[in-house]
Amino acid sequence: MDRIVILTGRPEPDNHLVELLNMLFAGCKISTVSTGAETIEDAPADPTSGRAL
Repeated sequence: MDRIVILTGRPEPDNHLVELLNMLFAGCKISTVSTGAETIEDAPADPTSGRAL
């Protein structure tokens, strides 16, 4: 698996869920997309890991 995408209606990502997924799937890029965002690239970057959220 290369990427995990979380679709959310919340304005900000669930950091706890992202941290758990990072531990379980360390080799995957984790992205969250708000239903208001048009593309994955619209999602903000995670400042703690350098990965896109």
